[in-house]
Amino acid sequence: MNPKMKRDEVLRQLLDNARRISRIKEDEVRAWGLVLANGVDVVPGYVPFVGEKYFHRETDGCRILAFALSQNLKEKDSFAKTWADDWACGGELALDRQNKAYAESQSVAMQPFDTGHIPVLAALLRSLVRERGPSGQESIYEQIAATNLSKFSFRTARGHTTDQPSSLQTCWEWFSRKEVNLLRPDYIICCGDLVYSIVKKEVVECCAVETAPKVLRVSFPSLRVINSHYGKKRWPKDLEPAQIEKCLTRKELDHPVKQKPHVREVVTRDAYYFMKMRERMKSQLSGC
Repeated sequence: MNPKMKRDEVLRQLLDNARRISRIKEDEVRAWGLVLANGVDVVPGYVPFVGEKYFHRETDGCRILAFALSQNLKEKDSFAKTWADDWACGGELALDRQNKAYAESQSVAMQPFDTGHIPVLAALLRSLVRERGPSGQESIYEQIAATNLSKFSFRTARGHTTDQPSSLQTCWEWFSRKEVNLLRPDYIICCGDLVYSIVKKEVVECCAVETAPKVLRVSFPSLRVINSHYGKKRWPKDLEPAQIEKCLTRKELDHPVKQKPHVREVVTRDAYYFMKMRERMKSQLSGC
């Protein structure tokens, strides 16, 4: 099966699963007290963003799936209402929101991906695995898959986002177990300790040792975390942004991102974070 057909078939199976689960589990999900569009409508679960070349031979041995936390919608978000209305009419916009968003705007409605942090982390991992920089016109955006472990959003009465471990665990059982089994990544990047603790445990239990992906932990790439723990203004010579840029192609560095014009500006601003995460991933790989 050629890479495009493989991608289409995997997405179709994941969409069928997300549709089925979201229908039969809607009452259970409502009881969780999650964010509802306009305070009324459940927004269904969804499938991961899967790059166009995820199953291409250029990714052989280095297929990367990244997990962040949750969507963190607000009741009045216009796109949440759009997704809920489409879902009520039997459409796939809500179910396939990440891939459809990327096709329209080169973003996937997933904060740490759209800010450029997850793609850069994946590019750093790619360079570690291959022990070389990228070649030609490679684009990490075409090569990786990414999604949130929890497919639902939770907020306090004051509107602060909250993470629900029970939702993360249940969404693994309902959605992400199948995502891992069908996408068959070689590596999984987990953003944050909570995501890592669940995914690491479950991958060990659901995958045969010889085919199990290597699960790696990175600090969650929010600006709050980065500014608090990795916000150094000066760094040793080997931590200069140029050293990180060598792990990305010009095409990748020029990719537009949220909050900054391009990935290049994110690399320059958050170079210390990226280098520390590269060191952490390298250490974890050597211990695998």
